[in-house]
Amino acid sequence: MYCGACSIEGDVPINGVCVAAGAESSGNTCDKGVCTACTAGYFFHYGSCYKFGESPGSIVCPNQSDTTGSVCGSCGPKFVKNPNASSSATSCLACYGLDGTLFCDECRISVLTGEGAKPTLCTRCKSGHVPIDGRCVSAYSATAALAGCSDVSTRGLCETRSSGYMLFYGSCYLIDGLCIADKGSHTCADGVCTAYDTTTTSIDNSKVFLFYNGCYTQDRSSIGGYICSHASGGMCTECNVGAQGSYVFTNPDISAAERCILCSDTTGFGGYRGVSECHSCAQPVGSGVATALCTKCRSPEQGDDLAPIDHQCQAKGPHDCRAGVCLSCYKTHLLHQSGCYSRHSTTGTAVCAAANQYVLDNVTICGECADASYAPINGACTRVQGGTADAEPHDCTQGRDKGLCTDCAGSAESFLFYGGCYGKGSGTGAKLCSAVASGVCTEWRTQFDFIFSKDGKSGGYLCGDAENGGISGCATCSYGDGALTCTRCSSGYLGVDGRSCSEGCGDGAQGVCAGTAGGSEPAGGACRCVCKPGLYNSSGACTSCADSCAVCKEGVPDGCQRCKPGKVLEPSVVARETARCVDECTAGGECAECAIAIDGSRYCTRCRDPSMYPLNGVCLAGAREDPYCTSRGDGVCTACAEGAFLMSGGCYRTGVYPGSVICSVQSGGRCKETKKGYGMSDDGELLQCDPTCLECKAPGPGRCTRCPPGRLLRRAPAAATGSCIEPGACADGYYADGDACLPCVVPGCRACGHTSFCTECAGELFVGLDGRACLRECSGDRVVGEASGGTRRCWCERGFVPAPDRSGCVPVTGCSPDMPWCASCDESGRCLSCAAPGHNIQVDQRTCAEGCGDRAAPDQGVCVCETGTVLDKDACVPINALTGRKMMVVTTSAAAAVLVISVLVGFLCWWFICRGKRRCYR
Repeated sequence: MYCGACSIEGDVPINGVCVAAGAESSGNTCDKGVCTACTAGYFFHYGSCYKFGESPGSIVCPNQSDTTGSVCGSCGPKFVKNPNASSSATSCLACYGLDGTLFCDECRISVLTGEGAKPTLCTRCKSGHVPIDGRCVSAYSATAALAGCSDVSTRGLCETRSSGYMLFYGSCYLIDGLCIADKGSHTCADGVCTAYDTTTTSIDNSKVFLFYNGCYTQDRSSIGGYICSHASGGMCTECNVGAQGSYVFTNPDISAAERCILCSDTTGFGGYRGVSECHSCAQPVGSGVATALCTKCRSPEQGDDLAPIDHQCQAKGPHDCRAGVCLSCYKTHLLHQSGCYSRHSTTGTAVCAAANQYVLDNVTICGECADASYAPINGACTRVQGGTADAEPHDCTQGRDKGLCTDCAGSAESFLFYGGCYGKGSGTGAKLCSAVASGVCTEWRTQFDFIFSKDGKSGGYLCGDAENGGISGCATCSYGDGALTCTRCSSGYLGVDGRSCSEGCGDGAQGVCAGTAGGSEPAGGACRCVCKPGLYNSSGACTSCADSCAVCKEGVPDGCQRCKPGKVLEPSVVARETARCVDECTAGGECAECAIAIDGSRYCTRCRDPSMYPLNGVCLAGAREDPYCTSRGDGVCTACAEGAFLMSGGCYRTGVYPGSVICSVQSGGRCKETKKGYGMSDDGELLQCDPTCLECKAPGPGRCTRCPPGRLLRRAPAAATGSCIEPGACADGYYADGDACLPCVVPGCRACGHTSFCTECAGELFVGLDGRACLRECSGDRVVGEASGGTRRCWCERGFVPAPDRSGCVPVTGCSPDMPWCASCDESGRCLSCAAPGHNIQVDQRTCAEGCGDRAAPDQGVCVCETGTVLDKDACVPINALTGRKMMVVTTSAAAAVLVISVLVGFLCWWFICRGKRRCYR
């Protein structure tokens, strides 16, 4: 026994033992002989704090890794997890020793509340005892006899019951409180009957029904009333599912063992099931859907904040869910019965057909519900027909045999919008309308760009409603000058004209998406079509820019936004955002130095006139009065104003080329964050990719990610970047592989033909017999060191040749006549050397040819499988492909073995039964 309350003043219980309060309490909150809260590393258990991972705490909480703060995640034998566990509430409730549950081996949490209710109900006792009303009593006691409980198999549970009792998880329970305290021969203790007066009026058997192997009454039991609305013949004929928040749902399979299925029963009956951690639910929706719609998950105080999403109680994600229910769903899902369901799933389309789903901002609304007893209320299909118990309050006047509203009952708060009634005061309705009269919106909120109204007062329509002047496929739009312009499409690309949505872009245009750059204008919204470089948008058509322009806003010469290589924009671009293209910088004239090049054009870094400076890379005569440079001298600017940033002696802007491709964030006249491939020194000097790079991750040598044609990218082991070199420089521990120069992985290797195979070692080292190591000396039977052509290597003595796997040397023998290409073979007939110079032994080890087959590489005249592949049936195959094939073979073999064993067991059973009866009938 362990202590949960100390009687000596100043002592507190830690690990079930009374210790002095203060230093020995290990930081736990304890006072007046008991602990009230436990610190991290300890868990609360009946007034005492126990340490995780140490005895005796490990008896209660055996899995230290399954803990959160001061709460035990899983409990040991004879304990059950408390759903309300916390640092000040017991994590694991005991199945024995407390609350009268002595001798109990297994228990479960009790759902009963009120005075006298126990936190656990015993479901199996120690041998010799049986559970009656959730407590263990002697199997030979009067209480057990009265309940009719017999434990024939001595498993510590009830297998039979008497009239007036029900079986529930192996325990006998008295039905519906027939015990009246101290009346007649009734005797009660703590609200539990210990004796039963058989002369008492019997139960109305017409209202008794069987539920999960227990007997309940439909009207007199507080539990049974939640389960069943009508019972007949000992079965529930109508489950209590009238109101949202039912604890059961009706099993569609009328032949199944249970008519009513618990919302949390994940096993279920007849193929239908509930949802784990579900508190209340509704019927499954959709053909082939066998899982209930959970309408509320367990509440946050019982554990994690879960929400009903796609037939699971799970983390809410992007949806607005609280206290176990969802109030609004992200646009990928539909809100239905307080849960969120994927709009394209079987359940989603069974609630609202795909053609009737509309996306508004970040939510999806329904225009017509599939079930005619429902209609869209604030965008969600809500029951509007049926008894008052299950129909939601609404202003909807429903269409005949249709799941939509035709009017909102003259309400001053609700208005009609696409087949549904919406309240102007909250949620989606508040984003649509600000004033309502007689069920009609009189003031549309068109600032939310997913609807439009030509005058702001009448005709609020979705941007994609082509029948009412919208643009098919349009998600957001704006209305002005008598025309509608789409700003974003639901899917695909927005056309250059702003008035069409399609899956592709026409001639002269290219598609760009948010976060990318390209074309003659920045990407906006989701995906859109922009004119290709050299073209511009002219009234919705891509038209050629003027000569020298790479990107332009207009077709006139001074409408350029970016120039072709060798040309630069005039400085006036910083104010106008478009300008004329002029010749690039040359040393002479107004510029003294041209020290930087961007995208193939050179820019000025110092002006010849000391009073001038480069504005956007060009010396400007009027620079003395411009608002961008605040400190200049000697032909350069040393400090730029807030609207620009200093770069290599000049001022540039992030919104204008070339500053737009260099700097992403400017502040205080400086570039605070450069774009990929560029850097900026502390004194404002531009740092560019190494001149040898085609692309780089950052400025400086060794940062290349791509090289110009004819060069190889040389990378160090495990490096993502490297240097661009000539092919002939790929040596000394490196080898060429495509457009890359990769390091040999064999330590000490000077030259390799493949990453794993060394052909020449450095210094005095020998190439190993298998080519996978560089050795100080050669070892092994018949293995000697030799030097040939300046290469030191391990080889075999005369009369011996390397084995096919290069593991050692084997004697030379003659080859079969059908292998004329082989010069020597081993005793098993495998080829050891080829007759023709330059040929390699193939992976089948029986043929010779130039080169090697797929996924193989030569190693000292022998083809071997590359890394990531294995030899299978004389061919190199990827490991993952082989694994899948082998798994299929193993699975098939296992299934065949199970079938054989099943047949054998069946035969043996038949044989022994027949022998026991001496004869068999046929």
